Amino acid sequence: MFLCQALANGTIQLSEPTHEECLVFLQGLKVSMKDFRFVAPGKAGIDVASPTIVWGAKRNSIEGLKGKSLIVLFTEASLHNLEKIPKSSIVFVMDIKFRDKIGLVRRLFPRPARIGVLTSDKEIFKESKNYSAVLAQYVVGPGEVPLSFRALIDRIDVFLAIPDQVVFNYYSTLFLLRECALSGIPVIGFSEDMFEYGALASYRIDFYREGMRMGRIFKNFLLNRCHGGVVFFPKNYRIIKRDDH
Repeated sequence: MFLCQALANGTIQLSEPTHEECLVFLQGLKVSMKDFRFVAPGKAGIDVASPTIVWGAKRNSIEGLKGKSLIVLFTEASLHNLEKIPKSSIVFVMDIKFRDKIGLVRRLFPRPARIGVLTSDKEIFKESKNYSAVLAQYVVGPGEVPLSFRALIDRIDVFLAIPDQVVFNYYSTLFLLRECALSGIPVIGFSEDMFEYGALASYRIDFYREGMRMGRIFKNFLLNRCHGGVVFFPKNYRIIKRDDH
């Protein structure tokens, strides 16, 4: 529903969790964490007296952080943009790992399927080479999306969409979904919105349970019961597909 509205008004934000999903995550977090505050990107360096959440962190937003913090990233690509994770922080990525997405496709397609991927993230592009069934194209800018996809379209059985601000802007999203539909290539999406708009399948992360889980982990971290500098990915998610609806 939200994707349809975004496509209609040109304000598509596919590469990040929706506002509603972020709120649900925070609601779950509050079950375990009663005292925390936000630090917006670019506002680092504040002397923090209470546990801090760095929301949608970028490299310059964690430099100089004081006190223990929970860094929340929207995508795996965002993680690759950080040079290092401070030992005074733990990280939660609001998306599943690339390898788990490949596993999702294999579960949906028991027979060997050639998987097409477009990405502007060098680390994900490099990782894609570990899978013989994956045909990935590295994209530098949005203008390269049509040409890069057309280089894949005749060689793939399924298109795996992964969150990417370069690949999935308003116009390129319309183009990719339309071209896949016209070519009969199923799309495996990364959000419920993409599923609502026509993807064959996607995954639904239970952000409330993930918030509760990360609240417990963060609390243990604050009590020195676990180490910092660790990255966590969602564990509570399930596949949603057409024949379920």
